[in-house]
Amino acid sequence: PEHMESLGRMMAYERDRNRINLKKDSPDRMIYETSFNLKNITSDVVITLEYEKVQQIHFNAYLWSQTAYAKDRIKIDGKNPTESNANLTTDGHSFVWEWDGVTTGEGPNGTGNGGATSHTWELDQLEINDEALIIPMVFLNDVGKTLTEKVTLASGTEVTLSVTSLGGTNAYDGKRHYKLEIANCYEDVTISGGNMVAHRHQEYAIRELFGVSDPGFYTATDAQGYPQEWKTMKPDTLIAKIGLGGKNKWTDPFRFKREVGYYKPDISFTTKEGTVLQNNYKIGYDEDNDGKPYIEYLIRTDGNTADPNAMGEYRVVSWDDWEASPDGYFYFRGSEEVKEFVGTNYTKPDWNPENAYKGVILVNINAHPIRIGLDYLDGADETGKKAPRAEDITNLPKTQYGGPHGYNLVNNQRLLISNLKPVDLKNEFVFDHWEVMATDREMTDDKMWGYLTGEVRKDANGDPYVSRPGMEYLLDVSMLNDLENCFYMKADPGSGHTNGNPFNDKPHKGAQTHAIITVRAVWKKYESKPTIPYTVRYVTAEIKDGQIDPSTEKVIEERTHTVNKGAMLVTDLYQDGTKTPSASIQAVLRGENDAKEDYTNSGNVRWVVYEPKTTKMIQSVDMNNNVATIYLIKGNTKVNVEKAWTSRDHTEAEVNVQLQRRKTDAENWQKVENTVLNEGKKWEHQFDVDLYYELPSTEKDFVKTWQYRVVEIDGNETPIEENGQMTAGENLYRVGYRFDTDKQAWVVENTRLLDLTVSKVVKGKAGDRTKEFVFDIQASDSGGQALNGDYSYIGSVKAGFDTQSQKPDNGTLTFQNGKARITLKHGQQIQIKNLPVNAQITVTEQSAKGYQTSYTVNGENKNGGSLTLIKHSTVDVVNKKSDIAATGITDDIRGIGAGLGMAAIAVLSFGGLALLRLKKGRKR
Repeated sequence: PEHMESLGRMMAYERDRNRINLKKDSPDRMIYETSFNLKNITSDVVITLEYEKVQQIHFNAYLWSQTAYAKDRIKIDGKNPTESNANLTTDGHSFVWEWDGVTTGEGPNGTGNGGATSHTWELDQLEINDEALIIPMVFLNDVGKTLTEKVTLASGTEVTLSVTSLGGTNAYDGKRHYKLEIANCYEDVTISGGNMVAHRHQEYAIRELFGVSDPGFYTATDAQGYPQEWKTMKPDTLIAKIGLGGKNKWTDPFRFKREVGYYKPDISFTTKEGTVLQNNYKIGYDEDNDGKPYIEYLIRTDGNTADPNAMGEYRVVSWDDWEASPDGYFYFRGSEEVKEFVGTNYTKPDWNPENAYKGVILVNINAHPIRIGLDYLDGADETGKKAPRAEDITNLPKTQYGGPHGYNLVNNQRLLISNLKPVDLKNEFVFDHWEVMATDREMTDDKMWGYLTGEVRKDANGDPYVSRPGMEYLLDVSMLNDLENCFYMKADPGSGHTNGNPFNDKPHKGAQTHAIITVRAVWKKYESKPTIPYTVRYVTAEIKDGQIDPSTEKVIEERTHTVNKGAMLVTDLYQDGTKTPSASIQAVLRGENDAKEDYTNSGNVRWVVYEPKTTKMIQSVDMNNNVATIYLIKGNTKVNVEKAWTSRDHTEAEVNVQLQRRKTDAENWQKVENTVLNEGKKWEHQFDVDLYYELPSTEKDFVKTWQYRVVEIDGNETPIEENGQMTAGENLYRVGYRFDTDKQAWVVENTRLLDLTVSKVVKGKAGDRTKEFVFDIQASDSGGQALNGDYSYIGSVKAGFDTQSQKPDNGTLTFQNGKARITLKHGQQIQIKNLPVNAQITVTEQSAKGYQTSYTVNGENKNGGSLTLIKHSTVDVVNKKSDIAATGITDDIRGIGAGLGMAAIAVLSFGGLALLRLKKGRKR
């Protein structure tokens, strides 16, 4: 029988004026749980569970767009938010929503006029399903620059937020573009809070708040008028320093408590564009070069901590001497230097608009998790009565440091007890289990950083904490509290650092130490017949000329086990039914080896067993035949590919790529496999090359190695080579390829190709319509590299000038070091084809004596012909030459009659002037 059950309740929201709240019956988090009963079970039952995603995912930004924090501050494709353009429904698990932060005021078209009521709006706060995002903020003058922040919500939904400056001027026409990308999404998503802040605003914005508890800030008054109190601080809290009666000061304090499992946090102040003002004790940007700090670290001295309205009294200390106050809080504040840096607010007569960008100070409180390690003691007994002597013990696991960041509460919570079991070489004892050792601390020179007491850690019932090989523990605050007296700080090998105390603020994250938990082996007497030890040796090597190259052989691990004498030993090489190396081999390759090195490079390097030299079995184990050697060589690996678009406005639903291979450079590439890249797959794919790999059976076969590549293909499955062009939808792209060594992936990069039209018009009766005007064009790509190469252009007559001009010839424009030159006459234009998107282009006409030159870029009057190429664009250049006044005598004198005619005109002209003045005089 089948049983269908809905798994998961989604969060649902509603708007109450300017707040977005969970609906009354909504859970406060995603809940994935259900249960069902099976009755009348009379025999073994196999239950098969199949999961499938909900049919549709709903995204709602409309609620937020109608709050005071976004309404009239954002545009979507140039339009106001509606339920249609601010909500989405998708069948996939990823989607994108975009909007612009614009300028509003009393200027033309609703943009600003620079007055006090004109504001350029910028995002400084955003929450998704009540979880705050880290907000990237970009300087308006950095036109085309994009900054990105990525977070993963508690539900696993991946959120990427990016901002791009579209240029303009604050309070006039400044604009930024925002892009919200949601991936791995299996829940309804709502923007549950956010703020578009005016460029003139002044505030602290809490950007990062991590690894601390009970954070708060002091406020003299808030938006609701509540006076003088400590308020709760969250990752996206905004603390206004303008308005609210002017009572809130830049020097009001912050506070927090240390969280278990974290060091004392880093504290930094930055501008909203990311310029560091101060990080811990180090001063960054020092505008006035006075060396004064922006952050003051405090110890509270008044003792009046029970009063929630008391700001407190403090003593300023250095970063090194900063510690928790008697009430358990760490306190700090901005100094007068912050106030001086930000300057006065816009309501004051001495406010400088150039300082508007300084008004938002980002506060970052970021604690690093304590790095935890696991050490093993052999539990030896030098009398040999209760346990083996130390010299007779082998196979003792080495210290587990958990990688560069250790085992920790953030990204490496799973602590696995080694599968390796100690062995008594004399076969008198057998390992039974591990017991956890207790630690203590004293403020003495030799024990300042903690030490092992020699006692076993016991629980409330007096039972020792024990563990067994292969057991896995999830590190969390509760576990660390239970093991509080089981840690001491141990310096990393080769670090040159002394040991330390995990509960002391020094050493910090840079001190290269781990908080070590120590377990000790517990032995019991061996009660069966004697055994003999045997060794498994793991060797990595390379193939050269079809065989193992002895110079590359490297023993990475040796493990000793025991077996009955005369037993047949079968080496553990493969997982059942496959040629995939066994779990024990993979564990060795991934770090359980003598050097603690990950030979798989986080799974990106595949190894295979080299069977011709590997010991597959030992028929009869004895002391002369007790070593099994496993040779490991690099095999084929996965081939990753991802699609990169250089413009944000691509509308293509999908593209096709092909995995190809060949054996030598002289051979043609062969098709292996096609796949589709699309938004649903996050524009990436992993080809499993192992499906096409056959383990060579002889050494000769190893000389045959495959080369792989990934290419984009057109509708006919024809590969598009480097710099080739492809059309997708209505857009033309240039295809490029590169291998990203960090991601270990082929990147297929499509650069949209756009056209630039440059036209010439001459105005004024004195303008020469036959003159050739010279234009210099400077161009660089999106990375700032000067453009080089040939670009074809098409000549034509500008619309409306068909009878006044002739079409210029088509041709090729050559850019050298980013420079090219063209000539145009009145009414002519050329269209330069296939320039890369986001190119920075400046069109400049060489000076033409007597002419006034003006530029229009994409229909807007500009001071010059500069633009960022984000769409097909036009630069129209107009030259105007005023009429020549008839005050001289022409060179073409045709007798006395012509001279009299000129005299007559002069008399009439003077008479006309006299009459005009007379009429004006009568008007007065």
